[in-house]
Amino acid sequence: MAQSPVEVVDAPDQNLVRIAQRICDTHFEVHKQAEQPIGVVVHQISHRGQLIFNTYPALLLHECFISIDQIEAHRF
Repeated sequence: MAQSPVEVVDAPDQNLVRIAQRICDTHFEVHKQAEQPIGVVVHQISHRGQLIFNTYPALLLHECFISIDQIEAHRF
């Protein structure tokens, strides 16, 4: 995996991880054969999110990048 210029938080807020999980789950329900994202950017106030597929994003104020590894680790 490419080196991330984005600061990936080791222990993101559990609510944000659950929101990111829901975003991923919804995406895969609609798009059964979709490629795996590298993560989700979640706005910490509005809780809106965006799947990220190929490059690490430039984050805006109040945004948090949650990697797919962090999302999967919190599923169990």
